[in-house]
Amino acid sequence: SAGRNPAAFSEIRRALKLNPNDLDLLIAGATFAKQTGEIEQIRFYVQELINRYPNDPGVRQFVQEFNQWMQNSKTFQYQGHSLFTKQMGDGKELLLIHGFPTSSLDWQLLWPELSQHFSLHTIDMLGFGLSDKPKNYDYSVHASTDQWQAYVLSQGLTDVFILAHDYG
Repeated sequence: SAGRNPAAFSEIRRALKLNPNDLDLLIAGATFAKQTGEIEQIRFYVQELINRYPNDPGVRQFVQEFNQWMQNSKTFQYQGHSLFTKQMGDGKELLLIHGFPTSSLDWQLLWPELSQHFSLHTIDMLGFGLSDKPKNYDYSVHASTDQWQAYVLSQGLTDVFILAHDYG
């Protein structure tokens, strides 16, 4: 996937060296990093955006959204790997399952409204988003299901609704 393709980030960084003040290129890199969940890349672009455009409202919004998403996040250990998790809200339990090749950030815009009606749970499955990306792992729908099952059991959840898209 693009998230595991350092060449794509290298290409964006090369273009930035040629055009260091190209706001569109910086935002494209930051957005790509956000979509792929490459935390080191996200931090790089967030810092570059802040350094170069501290007063730009679009930059401030991007940084604010990313920081808000990271607030109150946790990690869940699954077979020796860290999975990014986020929980919020009260009410019936709702699992938000991302698709391929995205991450829990898919739910970012729905999160505030849904959290007023449900107790939300989301994870970045292995290989995606802000979770570990082990090289020697059997990535499959079944493996993703096993991760979710382990998470649900660890939280003591017994009666849940599921909102999923794509292969989620």
